[in-house]
Amino acid sequence: MKYISYKEYQQAVETIRRYKFDLKLRIAEAERVLASLPDNSELDNNTLFSEVKHSVRLAKILQRYQNRLNIVFNKNTRLQSLENIKISHFVNLPGVGEATILELKEIAKRGQIKLQP
Repeated sequence: MKYISYKEYQQAVETIRRYKFDLKLRIAEAERVLASLPDNSELDNNTLFSEVKHSVRLAKILQRYQNRLNIVFNKNTRLQSLENIKISHFVNLPGVGEATILELKEIAKRGQIKLQP
């Protein structure tokens, strides 16, 4: 068993503190984006994704990993194409955190889309 110095311990604690702070900021940003989304009545599964307010992070993840998610993501992508996304695959993609998962689920809910487990 390797022991760490007090300085290394302090650095690890500081890293965790910064990570938690960053996570809180991302969640607050996702909640802000979600609060600005239109009501469910204005969305259906035929709505263009580009017409729905969303974070740049979510759009970039969907675009970058569209092959892994089994979707085609471009300016003409409709919400119904999100039905092909498996949450179990989505959560393991780089850059995906709690806020991004929450945002995708909320958009799917508002668009009356069922994401795959």
